[in-house]
Amino acid sequence: MPDQKQKHEHSIWKGHWTMHPPKRLFFLMFTLLLIISCNQQKEKRNNENIQVISIKEQKIYKRNFKNIKIEKTIHFKSKNVYHPIMIRVDDDEDIYLYDLSVQKIKMLKNEKTINFGEGIGKGPREFTNIVDYRINNDTVYIADNQLKKISTFKKNGVFITTKNLNFSIHRILILRNKIVISSGSTSSDKYFMLLDKKFNLIKNFGNRIDMVYPASKRLFFSEGNLCTDGVSRIFYAFAYHGLILSFDIKTDKFSYVYTIDKTPMPKIETFANGRFARAPKEAPISCLSLSYDNGKLYVLSLAGEGIDKTRYTVFDVYSAQTVKYEYSFKIPARLNRAVVKNNVIYAIVNKINIMCWRIKKNSI
Repeated sequence: MPDQKQKHEHSIWKGHWTMHPPKRLFFLMFTLLLIISCNQQKEKRNNENIQVISIKEQKIYKRNFKNIKIEKTIHFKSKNVYHPIMIRVDDDEDIYLYDLSVQKIKMLKNEKTINFGEGIGKGPREFTNIVDYRINNDTVYIADNQLKKISTFKKNGVFITTKNLNFSIHRILILRNKIVISSGSTSSDKYFMLLDKKFNLIKNFGNRIDMVYPASKRLFFSEGNLCTDGVSRIFYAFAYHGLILSFDIKTDKFSYVYTIDKTPMPKIETFANGRFARAPKEAPISCLSLSYDNGKLYVLSLAGEGIDKTRYTVFDVYSAQTVKYEYSFKIPARLNRAVVKNNVIYAIVNKINIMCWRIKKNSI
């Protein structure tokens, strides 16, 4: 049996509830309406972000193959590179490879190998997940997403410094006195960050068009490759979706343009309760590599009509000024990664061989 004190407390609580039901009901209804309103505003903002972005069409969506004449200039297999998955070339035509197995960038120069970094680890000269690297003047920039840092080295391999960052990194680009970073984060409604040479944030830019996807699929959507004309424009070609983003830092204008294959996103498979995503093994790759050279954009593609992946790889060529498709040509090998510089194609072939072809100017 409850004592007198418990009865009194119960009567007070009951009286309080029965005396003020309109106030409580009003409070509950107000809270519910506020939540609904906030969700509607959030959804409206997301929809507005998507709706304001238009995608430019190409005039045609059928490849125009040209008989571009190329001649092989280099073919070698480096004994000191074990698993190259990315290739870059500097102004001196020295080749830089990302050796995944040892987490190092390696420069091939006069049959010698110069190492940038000391391998796997968490020290200032070590890396655990290199995602990109660039060569600017006499400095090599190496970005590690897992450690959220960018380390710099001189071209002779001597370590300069490491800058720890508070955001994730997917791709980096050095543009005069600025640094462009595409982030692996899905928390922002922008694709890119513009930083000064001291890594201070100047602004975010490049409205995302994938906000309708859950975070796991959004990360997959944003996979791609970054390049620049060296002056003010940057280009980002999405790997699994036939889109190229063009942005001019001077005018602050950007546009999305469909590629010639207009590859649709593959059916993304999620696992681990939606925290991770993957594409089917045979999903078409719209952009394997992206290069700017002499006013042209070279997109290395494994998607769309007219491609036999077992016999050759296709380059689709666009005007960098308008991102208008011009023509395509074939390379008689399966290229894993490639970069075009001064009319020379530098490529990783069959996962280990380094091959180069010179494009004859009179055939372009």
